Amino acid sequence: DGIIARLELVTAVPFGEWSDGSCAAAVNVYGAGRVVTIGTYLGGAYMSFRESAAVGLLRGLASRAGIEPFARVDGTMVSVRRSGRGAGRAIAVVNHGPDEGSVSFDCPADERWEILCGTASRFTRDERGVRLGVPAGEVVWLRAGV
Repeated sequence: DGIIARLELVTAVPFGEWSDGSCAAAVNVYGAGRVVTIGTYLGGAYMSFRESAAVGLLRGLASRAGIEPFARVDGTMVSVRRSGRGAGRAIAVVNHGPDEGSVSFDCPADERWEILCGTASRFTRDERGVRLGVPAGEVVWLRAGV
């Protein structure tokens, strides 16, 4: 039936259910924090079906938690990951889609960035940060220097 595990509640309060009545989503308050558990793989749903509701839910949960994305992406099939801190940190940009995408992120004006590998259709650095065009199917690695 496709079920890997069932969500069993101890102190959490359900706020969503599957068609069979079992718990699909719950929230648990602990001290000043809050944990939201959702019994689905939202990222998989989005990647398979381009379900915009999944994106809205994930962005809403992140925003509620005070999490803001470090990069802005133009292109639905572009993913961005960063690794490390300070000088030498790296960012990987992957365009999984058939069309060009772009990524931009803010950084200090005196911070230098370079492409380690991959091909960017454009790479600019201005007073606000880095702007990068990524061709379809391309992977680009960037590295920060000072």
